[in-house]
Amino acid sequence: MANGKNGYALITAIIAINMFAVFSLMAASMWQREIGRDNEQELIFRGNQYVKAIENFRKKYPNTFPKDIELLEKEKFIRKLYKDPVSDTGKWNYVMKSSNVRNKTFLIIPPEFLAKYIKSYNLIGVSCGSVDESYMEYRGKNRYDEWAFYFGQKVDQEMPNLKFINN
Repeated sequence: MANGKNGYALITAIIAINMFAVFSLMAASMWQREIGRDNEQELIFRGNQYVKAIENFRKKYPNTFPKDIELLEKEKFIRKLYKDPVSDTGKWNYVMKSSNVRNKTFLIIPPEFLAKYIKSYNLIGVSCGSVDESYMEYRGKNRYDEWAFYFGQKVDQEMPNLKFINN
């Protein structure tokens, strides 16, 4: 009889371990989602820090935009260069706008192509470098690379037209 009781105890232990594993996986998933949402809030904060820096740059140098975000730090318009908290590399894409006022489309340009476009377009902000789906919708967009933070933005309106440049 003793062996039969030990068998029930073993089965009970295995069931308990499996239940613990399932609950642990559920908790990990919820924890990961919570971390993702925290990163989204940090992304919005950091992106808006660049917007404020560009606004201050424009106050000091009217009708001029910075040539890169490093200039914002060098001239003390931003305390430090914040990394993109969502992308794997931590690098931001640049939001560029044509000097043609009628053109409402913004270019999203990776940092390695900035030099090619800076002569014809103004650097007006940054956007996330990750192409992942977001947990929340930001200004009508559900992918992080479509979350643009730029000079003149109106956060209560949907995101303007974005054109992604990859060469």
